[in-house]
Amino acid sequence: MLEIRDHAKLRFVQRVMGKVNVQEAKTYIRKNEFEVVYKLLEFISQSELLFKGYAPARRDTLDYYVNNETLIIMKPNKKELVTLFDITLDSEDRQNSEKIKQYVKKIKKNNYQVQIINGKQAKQDQITHHLEYMINYLDGDIDNSKMESIREDRQRSIDICKDLAAQAKTLRMENRELMSEMFKKIDKDSVK
Repeated sequence: MLEIRDHAKLRFVQRVMGKVNVQEAKTYIRKNEFEVVYKLLEFISQSELLFKGYAPARRDTLDYYVNNETLIIMKPNKKELVTLFDITLDSEDRQNSEKIKQYVKKIKKNNYQVQIINGKQAKQDQITHHLEYMINYLDGDIDNSKMESIREDRQRSIDICKDLAAQAKTLRMENRELMSEMFKKIDKDSVK
């Protein structure tokens, strides 16, 4: 069951329902708690997973969901709603929405590419292990040129694994940069 603390309810009422004043928001929650929780759960159910297991600035690992211009931050496996965060990438509302969509699309694309790369890397790791087994098993039973050929194949396989790991790391770092951008706050009023 999802744990929803008072802080998360307050942020929902302020950021999604538009009751910015803290006292007004707290009073609204006290008088309408069932409705607030219901709408909050509905809001969460309409969100989409953006990034799983992201730990900004060496904090706890959290899962991030997005619903329109709101970032929903939860503990893994939806155990607890931590907070809601307004995403402001541009001072113009229309451009902000478009930028958020672009960021979400790019992060999801990168996540998909990382999954593909991880699959390829797992297969390549298996090939490397088979070649290592062959080297250990056949050592002394075949001539040196054949053994050297197997060792070269193993090294190529290791190099492929390293290259795949570097590709995945690059995509993950790009996602971290995009997520960091989403946490930056632009004051829309001061830019206009």
